[in-house]
Amino acid sequence: MANNETMNSLMSKIFFTFTNEDTTPSDIPFFTFPSPGLAISAEDLTFNDPNNPTHKNRHYGFSQLVNNIPNPIGFWSTSSSKVWDIYEKAITNVQLTRSELSANERQQVEDCRNFIRSNKSTYDQYQAIYTLANKKYTTLYNAANAPNADPQTISDWNTNGESLKQERDEAKNDWITLGFKNEYEEKIGILKLLTGRGPGIIYNNLRQDFTDSRATDSRQNEFYRTYYDPDGALTSYPNSWSTLTFDHSDLQIYTNNSSSSWGGGAGLDFGLFSASTSVQHTEEQERMECDTNNFSMSVDLLQIPLSRAWYKPFIFDNRSWRWAPGIGEPPISDGQIPPQTRVSMPLVPVSLVVAKNLNLTIDKSSSVNQRAFERIDVSASGGFGPFSIKGNYHSENSTSSLQYEHTSTGIKVDGTQIIGFICDILPQSPNPDPNLDWG
Repeated sequence: MANNETMNSLMSKIFFTFTNEDTTPSDIPFFTFPSPGLAISAEDLTFNDPNNPTHKNRHYGFSQLVNNIPNPIGFWSTSSSKVWDIYEKAITNVQLTRSELSANERQQVEDCRNFIRSNKSTYDQYQAIYTLANKKYTTLYNAANAPNADPQTISDWNTNGESLKQERDEAKNDWITLGFKNEYEEKIGILKLLTGRGPGIIYNNLRQDFTDSRATDSRQNEFYRTYYDPDGALTSYPNSWSTLTFDHSDLQIYTNNSSSSWGGGAGLDFGLFSASTSVQHTEEQERMECDTNNFSMSVDLLQIPLSRAWYKPFIFDNRSWRWAPGIGEPPISDGQIPPQTRVSMPLVPVSLVVAKNLNLTIDKSSSVNQRAFERIDVSASGGFGPFSIKGNYHSENSTSSLQYEHTSTGIKVDGTQIIGFICDILPQSPNPDPNLDWG
């Protein structure tokens, strides 16, 4: 199979693995894939002591990484502007409508804000546990109901499907009863409604929450605290990892799927293997063909939700603001993927897709594959599609690396890596309502 078809089909299967069967069209996310993946370890994700310089540095590195603004076309890469840069402009460089809230509405705003601030971490924790349980159920459901489902997968579904569904339902009930799901979302809805009636007081609160989340690492690098949920996701929830398999039969199923919901190399002709070298502080990547005859792979995947106390996405739906006169900022988003105009932030990462235990079955006697490995062996890093097979994420705070091992049938990579970012697609923003009083 052609390398670009293999890449497109693989990204498509990963996308559908993390899209629930009950996802509505308006809730369909966007996936962006690094190529290759980014090595990460449990130690990199340990930053729960704000007084520990090492933890502060790790927190800075993690927050910088996950707040890069993804490309809507092509592969993920770092960006000069971060999510917090654009968000700060959207709550400061603005003109708001002239309207005032009543005393009762102002009290509602304060009550909602206090409830959200007090319960956000609990809400996020139970939401993350539900997400993990739901993903475990959905992955097995999709695999067992696929046209090419193997007998063992069907047997696993028949044996474990009902218990996984029960675990998912119990996690949902815990999110509702212990994680304040309904009350929390009701408060968000009230704030969203009142923002259009009297945005002044609400935007003051948004700016205060943003300021409260500002932090610096031991070198005085500034960042805005971004977390993941639940704590210890890589190691504390072993049953939440799901195994994804891919072979020739998947190519027939996924090749023709539209790639409008994921970025990558769809439609481009390039090699699956990649090798990177640093030349004068610049990373240069070379792509090489892979002989995919008799190719197959398996990998364990996990979705990890992100949490930002300073980020309130409802402002992008709000129509009671516009750029202040003379600012000259481009639109944040036009609501289209890919954007039809110049925009600054069409996507915002909301979850990580993490992989481990990658096993590739390939023809090791193929001269095409042998040349690829010879090139990767002498390079700083190497990859296969969205996966890293050698090297580490280039960060001063990174403590992890990856190195493939040869097996009798191919190669394996045991380490953990980020291979995707699940993103929200922002609506058209700003989108000021001309019928409001702009003064």
